[in-house]
Amino acid sequence: MALDVPSLDVVDVEALRALKHSVIGDPARKREVLEDAETVARLIDLLSPPPTPTPLTLNALTQSSIILGSLSYNAGPHLRHLLPALPRALLSALPASRVDARALEAVLRALKELCVAMVDVVGPRVWGTGFEPVRPGEAATDALRDLAEQGLDEVFSLDHLPLVLEPLLVPSASESTPTARTLVLTLLALSVRARRHQAAVLAVPNALESVFHALGSAQSKAREAALETLAALVKDDRQASSRLLRPHAPGRVPVFNTVRDLLSDRSALIRLGACILLANIIKSQPLRPLSASPPKAVLPAPLTHETALALVGALVRLFDEVGELRTRAVFALATLVADAVDLVQAACKLGVVDKLRALLEDSTREEEDEYSVSGSLNSEESVRLREGVLLLLSSLAMHDDPVRSTLIESHLLPPILASLRHSAIGVRASAAQCVRALSRSVGILRTSLVDSGVGKTMVEVAGDEAEDARVRVVALMALCNLVNAFSPLQEALLRDGSVQVLVDLTRSENVGLRVNALFALKNMLYKAPSDLKRSVLSILGWEHLYSLLSSPLPEIAEQSLWLLKNVAARVADVDHLFHSLGHSRLLELLEHRLAVPEPALVLQAVGVLNNIATGSTAHKRAILERQGLGTGVRGLLNHSDESIRSAAAWTLKNLIEPPPEGHHRRAHAETLAKVRQFGYERPLHQLRDDPSYNVREPVRLALHGLEGSSVGGGLHPHAYSPAARGSGR
Repeated sequence: MALDVPSLDVVDVEALRALKHSVIGDPARKREVLEDAETVARLIDLLSPPPTPTPLTLNALTQSSIILGSLSYNAGPHLRHLLPALPRALLSALPASRVDARALEAVLRALKELCVAMVDVVGPRVWGTGFEPVRPGEAATDALRDLAEQGLDEVFSLDHLPLVLEPLLVPSASESTPTARTLVLTLLALSVRARRHQAAVLAVPNALESVFHALGSAQSKAREAALETLAALVKDDRQASSRLLRPHAPGRVPVFNTVRDLLSDRSALIRLGACILLANIIKSQPLRPLSASPPKAVLPAPLTHETALALVGALVRLFDEVGELRTRAVFALATLVADAVDLVQAACKLGVVDKLRALLEDSTREEEDEYSVSGSLNSEESVRLREGVLLLLSSLAMHDDPVRSTLIESHLLPPILASLRHSAIGVRASAAQCVRALSRSVGILRTSLVDSGVGKTMVEVAGDEAEDARVRVVALMALCNLVNAFSPLQEALLRDGSVQVLVDLTRSENVGLRVNALFALKNMLYKAPSDLKRSVLSILGWEHLYSLLSSPLPEIAEQSLWLLKNVAARVADVDHLFHSLGHSRLLELLEHRLAVPEPALVLQAVGVLNNIATGSTAHKRAILERQGLGTGVRGLLNHSDESIRSAAAWTLKNLIEPPPEGHHRRAHAETLAKVRQFGYERPLHQLRDDPSYNVREPVRLALHGLEGSSVGGGLHPHAYSPAARGSGR
């Protein structure tokens, strides 16, 4: 039965006011109204006044907008009762409401609340790890998510967006009150999360500049919202960052100066907003190419290293605040220092590790104090704080061994490991990322991690089918590091059945789990004893291994080939490989992989051949008897990828070198004759002046061997490429 809401023909403003007062602050009453389809429809109808609005119809428009905005606030799954009609109705009401400032503000406020409700359904969260907590009974259905996404797309369409932004774009208009401008800024600050919506706002002429000018507003709420909006608009967008930082007309204060000065504003919220904006500008810059040196922050002009250090200091000082502000500062610093060792070191000099240990203790204590009211605001805030602290710890430790040592010495490992079993997915994900970062350390630190039992824990997390797949993938990445290169964990995982868990994961439907399980197995087998290799391979199964090697997915095939390369490190291992997999089938597969367009697959395939070529006379002969392999390796000598040219040259050098069982002159002469039949000498001579030493050196050795002399003192078969070593995640 419909509630007492006036019809379009008879507008009873007093009835609307009564309904407004009954729903504001009363969740049960809101649900009652939302579930009455006729009442909701009549309220939405009141958003469409006649062509010539009267004070009465404008008042009805205002009251119904306030009611619908209240119904939208924290609507959760009940939002479905307002979609898809309400976004269209509010957008249509904007032109008529412009004649009355109060009506316009009511419509904009309702639109803001609706957009926030829709983006809460669609995600992602505006700050955090991106792992969304799902409360019982509040999970959004796919249908609701689709409706909310469509509603947001409608608001941010270029047909409607200029109309929404008009109070901001034309501040001199009579209806553009300070409150209306603040509402538009808040709508943008809270709703711009998808890249397409970000691009839509940036495409509106003068939108970015108008938001920046709002930093001069007398209203603190407007300035806070302007900073948040600017941060959302430049996030991951280098062009938008450059556009914001470009010099303005002479006499105008540069944007950078304005934002930098806000780092010392009296308002903590303004300082936080300025920090997040500058952090997003810095992180929008492309990372430098990977190198052996730890990564450092990339700063666009006019930002300087001193500005970046001031930014780090401002964020660390905000850790002394309380509540959401402190938590957001923790997340912001985690983003800023990620892949920037110079900023990590600056934060550590400011005592950030001690502050994080205290915050972790505080969040744990607050959660335990509130165990009986799980889901309360305080409890949720403590969970978010722990999530942020763990994420920041992982950012600090990812590239710096001294920082990893400091974290271990600060006794942070026990609370990190305990967080792996936390009820909140974001906390578990951040804890797994922490273990991953710590496990990238040198041997002595990794040993302390292994002694803590973290390896078994990571296997349990990875093998838990009830866990989110993303958390399981991060756990596997940590395990990849823990088992890398002679780790004492290798034998332990074989004994306790963990290898079987990893093998099972290589059959997962989730590609990330399959790839990282293979990655862990590959690292286990690097320089491992032959008996350990055979035990692992017996669990993996030769037919399953062959199916992985033949996978159409490049990332699966690459890790499988790499695993095979680590297996074939000794003559006895190659013998076992030839016998168990069948040398004809194996070499045929490698021949096929040498001809694929993906350089990563080619590199691993030629790496397997290189290791086989270091074996016995029979192993060398098996390679040379295949015309496709011989011509394939010759073609790779001219490959555009330096690593592949180097690998092909090392393979020839090892084919030419006498076998380890002893120098049999006749057999060696036959090998040299076979090599010459493939016409390797000409491309080798052409490579003598290759710009890369990693190519020139094996070429020199191969040519020396072809002249009939023993190369002698052969280099390690894995020396041709860093990719042959165990690898971290």
